[in-house]
Amino acid sequence: MADNVTASAGTGDGSTFVTASFSWSGDTANACGMFSGILSGSEGSWTYTLNPGGAGAVTAGVPRVTHASNDPVVTLLTAMDVDTSAMVVDLAAIEVLATAGNNYLSTIQNNTTGGTALLATIDTAAGNMVTSLQIIDDAIYADDADWVDGTSKHILTGGLYQSSPQTITDGDVGPVQVNSRGYQIVTVDGTVTVDAHAVTNAGTFVVQEDGAALTALQVMDDWDESDRAKVNIIVGQAGITAGAGAVAANTPRVTHASDDPAVALLVTIDEDTGAIKTAVEILDNAISGSEMQVDVVASLPAGDNNIGNVDVASALPAGANAIGKLAANSGVDIGDVDVLSVAAGTNLIGDVGIQGRTTGGLTPYYNNDIDETAVAVKAGTGTLYAIHAINTTAAPLFLQFFNVAQGGVTVGTTTPTMQFIVPGDANSDGAGFTFSVPQGIAFATAITAACSTDSEGDGAPSANACHVNLMYK
Repeated sequence: MADNVTASAGTGDGSTFVTASFSWSGDTANACGMFSGILSGSEGSWTYTLNPGGAGAVTAGVPRVTHASNDPVVTLLTAMDVDTSAMVVDLAAIEVLATAGNNYLSTIQNNTTGGTALLATIDTAAGNMVTSLQIIDDAIYADDADWVDGTSKHILTGGLYQSSPQTITDGDVGPVQVNSRGYQIVTVDGTVTVDAHAVTNAGTFVVQEDGAALTALQVMDDWDESDRAKVNIIVGQAGITAGAGAVAANTPRVTHASDDPAVALLVTIDEDTGAIKTAVEILDNAISGSEMQVDVVASLPAGDNNIGNVDVASALPAGANAIGKLAANSGVDIGDVDVLSVAAGTNLIGDVGIQGRTTGGLTPYYNNDIDETAVAVKAGTGTLYAIHAINTTAAPLFLQFFNVAQGGVTVGTTTPTMQFIVPGDANSDGAGFTFSVPQGIAFATAITAACSTDSEGDGAPSANACHVNLMYK
């Protein structure tokens, strides 16, 4: 088919067709005309596939040949072209505005050069202001919870220390004054009214001297001997003499302490006071409790001598009586008693021997069936000297004594004065104990006894289980 052939068959529109003409030289292909297709294969076996044509939506992954009027992309570009035309109109308006606004832009441009530094300064200042505001914000504490150390914040206030505080006039403000240690200075101006409250006088109150007296006392306290030679004393218009010896009346005098008879007198008084102090300390050491211990170092002369509250004249016969350091004589001795001073009788003094008594001895008490019912050993005041108890049962028994009259004792309720365990061994011999107190055990009210099977006073022993022998007075 020849190239550029016009088709007019039927109702054709006279379209001109272009035939494909390909030639190869090695791997190179020459094509006459405009074609859209895909060349595939390899040397010696090439295949050229034309892309299909048509209008409508473009399918993904499918090549296509189409007229510009049929391509949706072209339609989109047409719409964009319309919008672009509108933009051209707008640009024209902008250009007019730009022409009118050039003066403003020029002014801004001219001011920018000088204003850049100012803006930089403002920017720096603004940054500093932000930092300051952040610090102030951190210092503010909203009291909506309990204070937490290291977390809670509030605004701290300070004061001003000035060695010479400034004067603030009426209507002006000033800082709070503090001392050199940071303590706030508070001065009471006028009358202070205190609400009614309790007042206690605990503690030590110091009396403050007024300014003049306090200064004088401080000077006197700081004065030493070297200052005496520096003092000039003026008394009225009278002259002042110096020297030792007696002081004339109404005559002022300057003298050394060693020359002043008043000072010498004070030294003597000081020495006597020391001696008095020593004597008082000796007397104080001799006092025991509320009584004074006195050593009698010499024999009392004959006569109406009284010692303590003792009438010596009526208590001792006339003679060489010795008290304290006793002399051996045939008179009346205190301490080493002469047998001759004791009336004749059966009394033994000094060489005391054990002798039997027919009267005045201890009173015995025996009970072969003492139990949980209290018995009266002695109804009144008495002294218990010896106890001998026997238990004929296997279990131990508890022997109790009460310093209470028999009628006031409830065994198991009344607290005993003493309680003894009486051991038992369940044989005919029995078991028990013997307890003796030579000095005696005093019962101020009565001597009452009982025996039970436990330490609480409960339980009755069997018949004849507890045998008791007591010695009392």
